[in-house]
Amino acid sequence: MEFSAKLPKFLKNASYNNPEDKENSPWKFTTGNDLAYFDWVFQPGNEYQAQAFHNHMEFKTLSKKLHETVPVEEILGNSTNEDIVLLVDVGGNTGLDTVRFHQAWSKLPGKRIVQDLPATIDTLDRDQLKPIEVMGHNFFTEQPVKGAGAYYLKMVLHDWPDKQAKEILSNLEAAL
Repeated sequence: MEFSAKLPKFLKNASYNNPEDKENSPWKFTTGNDLAYFDWVFQPGNEYQAQAFHNHMEFKTLSKKLHETVPVEEILGNSTNEDIVLLVDVGGNTGLDTVRFHQAWSKLPGKRIVQDLPATIDTLDRDQLKPIEVMGHNFFTEQPVKGAGAYYLKMVLHDWPDKQAKEILSNLEAAL
């Protein structure tokens, strides 16, 4: 049975409330899959779906960028230390936003890091992203990069119930 045919039953079972836990999601209910969507989509055999997801994420970056709308130099430009971490793109997918940020602000010192699940990071061409660093990281675990100038989350928190969104933010708060 297709997703759209099973969704009404999921919603009725949830009393038409938003899910409060990632383990009880419309995705899992309607597909009968034990994996969360982001774990499933990057499994071997799902390359077509993974590429479609990457394409969707690239399309969603066509609008005006955050670094074009905020005073980046005023917020992040007060260091001359090349060894600092200027920006961590948490859940950054293919790194497109970080590449564009670096192109616009290449004179600002500091490292730029794109983090995503290891399965996503493993698909990236690291040479094409240089000098941007890539790091496999699950944002439900402790943030390994401490004291960065900025932790950037774009199109991340809306994918998760409040409980998990708070967990993601708590891991970042500890790193601040």
